[in-house]
Amino acid sequence: MLDKTYFLKSNPSLYTATLYEFSSKPFQFASLNEIIKSSNFNKGSFYYRFEDKFDLYQALLSDVIIKQFDYIDRLNSISIDQGSLKSYISILFQSQYDLYQENMLFISLI
Repeated sequence: MLDKTYFLKSNPSLYTATLYEFSSKPFQFASLNEIIKSSNFNKGSFYYRFEDKFDLYQALLSDVIIKQFDYIDRLNSISIDQGSLKSYISILFQSQYDLYQENMLFISLI
């Protein structure tokens, strides 16, 4: 999956079109054809890298989840009061806010 996530991240127009489509519609209504058309990505090249819509969705979600964990790790290392539920909840909310600040569509996706 990492290879597919890396490929997706290295193609900004495909990444943006994928993020927009999956964050604005439920998975079953998201259109792979719309993603390919919006990103001006070659359909043959797409199917060389990804098996189907779900494979693309997994690559995108993998990237967003990694970003989320990175925010949690950064916050955890500086502001955790060990064993305090309030502290853990605070870190979780702050990490969500930081993810939103990076791109509000990430929150819509999750």
